[in-house]
Amino acid sequence: MSTPKAAPATASAPAPSPERRAAPASAADHEAAWLNAMRGRVVAVRLTDGKGITGMLGAHDRGTIAVRVGDEKRARIIYKRAIAYVMEQ
Repeated sequence: MSTPKAAPATASAPAPSPERRAAPASAADHEAAWLNAMRGRVVAVRLTDGKGITGMLGAHDRGTIAVRVGDEKRARIIYKRAIAYVMEQ
């Protein structure tokens, strides 16, 4: 009699559960996650030239963020390369 052979082990990792999310893989991912969390909130943006802008954070992409200041109907587009830091108010 021959014994049955075991199936070869697979090298795939188990799928993550929906309630547990993986940590951001890079600084860009971390930045995007933070900006997504701050969307719709009032933030202070300090520019590299020392000027400051305070307003509601809107959309963002790889190179820019949109901040709506006061009662302005249109958002100001700020290039990320001109930003020193962004913080929640």
